[in-house]
Order: sequence, then C-alpha cells, then structure tokens
Amino acid sequence: MQAFARVARVGRFAPIAFVAMGGACFATRSDVRIVQSDVAAMRTELLRNDVEQKDALTAAVKLLRTASDSIALISNRTVSIQGDVRGEMRAVKEQLLQLQTLLGQSAATIAKLRSALEERTSLPTPTSSAVMVPPVGTGAVEANTPPPPEMGPSVMYSRGLDLIRGGSLSTGRVVLLDLIKSYPNFENLAEARYWVAVSFERENNVSSADAAYAAVVQTHPDSPFAASSLYKRAELFAKQGNTARARELYTLVLSKYPRSPEAGFAADRLKQR
Repeated sequence: MQAFARVARVGRFAPIAFVAMGGACFATRSDVRIVQSDVAAMRTELLRNDVEQKDALTAAVKLLRTASDSIALISNRTVSIQGDVRGEMRAVKEQLLQLQTLLGQSAATIAKLRSALEERTSLPTPTSSAVMVPPVGTGAVEANTPPPPEMGPSVMYSRGLDLIRGGSLSTGRVVLLDLIKSYPNFENLAEARYWVAVSFERENNVSSADAAYAAVVQTHPDSPFAASSLYKRAELFAKQGNTARARELYTLVLSKYPRSPEAGFAADRLKQR
C-alpha cells in the first residue's frame, strides 16, 4: 500500500515537472518556485516513508529476536524437564530392584522358619531306654545320644545364603551346590543357583560366575532371577571391556524380559555406550 501511495504522489507531481521541462521558455519564476517546492515536498515525503520503513523493519527484527529467545528458553526448559523425568524413572527402577531384593530376603526368612520347624519335628522323642544309669560309684554316665538329624533342603538353603552374605563364600557355595544336587525339585532352586554365581563373582572368578549366571537363565528362564542373571552377565563383560558382548546381552535382557526392572537398567546402559 505504501508503494502505491508513493507512485500516486509521484504521478501527481509528474505533469508539473513535464510542463516545467517542456515549456521552460514560457515558465515564470513563480512556476519554477512552485515546481521546486513540490519537488522538495516529494523528497520530504520519500524520506519520511524511508524512515517509517526502517522503523518498521527495526521493530520486526526486535520481535524476531524476542521470539527466538522465547523459543530457546522453552527448549531449555523442555530438556530440563526431560532430564528430571528420566532421573525420576531411574530412581523408580532402582527402588523396584531394591524391592525385589527385599522380597528375596523375606523368602529367605520364611525358609529359615520352615527349616527350624523341620529340625524340631525331625528330632527323636526321648524314651526311657535312651539313658542308662550306671552303678553307684562308677562316676560315669553313658547315654545313647542319637546322631544329629540330616539337614533338610530349607535348612541348607537358608544356611548357604547366610554364609555367602556373611562373607564365607566357598563354604556357603558348597552348601548350596549340595542342595542343588540333592534336591533338584526344591522350590527356591533358582535363587540358590543365583547365589552360587554371586559367590563366584565376589571372588573375582569371572569365568565361573558367567557360567553360573548362564545356568540360571538356561535352567530357570521364567524365574525373576533369570533376568537378574542375564543382566549380571552383561555387567561382567562390560567390566572386562568387552563392549560388543555386553551390548548383545543388554539387548537380550530387553527382548526376553522387557517388563523386568533389569530391562530399564539395560536400556540406560545401551544409551551410555
């Protein structure tokens, strides 16, 4: 619109200029002054339009800068919010893993109580012939004390876990391996195998630990300890610097156990590497 107005103004002064140029010999001083005045007015109008356009352009640039700053601020806030959400999700996953550990400890406590009951029920009832009273003056007492009862699977399970958690790694492992061999249908066999692997790992016996964790995944694929064992295997390879194998196992955790707490940790590890 400003361009059309400008053309109109120039067109208004064009006949005057034409007359001034075409009939210069007949123009009077008054006519020349009028033309000069109109030309000056036209120049003033053009200068004013240029100033207005420059002011409008400056205002537009300021608006663009303000919009750009606002977009940058929103982007930074979005990144900050995403970081907070990821941190909170990681904290939730860690809490879930801690809860799983606590549940395992509760199961061990129940097993201890069960083993105590088994020990009490397996003790023989004393009879009148169990003790022989010696003749007077011999100074000795003979008793037909029965041998200690054999440990049941629950007793072996709880004792093996206690030994390993207390630092007696090899002794606790022997008890759990005996349990696995003697009672192949024991209900907590997956956890027993898992703690055998843990004992090897705490001894820095990487190859034996990896094999023991792999046995948990292969023998008890539907157990919660299978996901933990597979993740532990990935961690072992990562610590040894075998990044390719570690990534392969992290990916396997995600595909086989996508709803497990370890899947979240595996996803985080894959993002870091």
